[in-house]
Amino acid sequence: MNIYFLGRVFGIAAFVLIFVQMCLGPFMNFWRRVLGGWVLKLHIVIGITAFVLAWLHPVMWVLVWGWNTVRELGGYVWFGKVGLILITMAAAAGVWRAHPMVTKYWRWIHRLNYVVFGLIYVHSWKLGTDASRFPLNVIYYLAPVVLVLALINKYLSSNPSPKIGEGN
Repeated sequence: MNIYFLGRVFGIAAFVLIFVQMCLGPFMNFWRRVLGGWVLKLHIVIGITAFVLAWLHPVMWVLVWGWNTVRELGGYVWFGKVGLILITMAAAAGVWRAHPMVTKYWRWIHRLNYVVFGLIYVHSWKLGTDASRFPLNVIYYLAPVVLVLALINKYLSSNPSPKIGEGN
């Protein structure tokens, strides 16, 4: 097994796990009612694994092509670089969510993962050699639908409509 292959595997695995996170996180209340409280622990474990794989992905490219080459790459690689920065910020918010300075805002910072998902989607679709092959192409066609449903769900849950008789 060579380093180039590992770089591809880590990138694909990170994207698939982030996709699973988009299926779990925004709908956590539903999944907790259906599956129980352990699904939150699953969400955390998948998130940590996706984060580690997301970081291992560019590390493999540095080992293949060298730091200077990877650092200078632009185009759709830029989407991955920005995504990596944002996923790091979102993961840090999750880790420090109980810290008094973070408690009030951690969910908003953690929601950067929606942006990460969009960036990584474009990055991997345009650059990934495996994105257009079955079975991964199924995930790539479902991903935008899941993202839109997740965003709609988050918007509706943060802006509940008034109940009948409550006025404006």
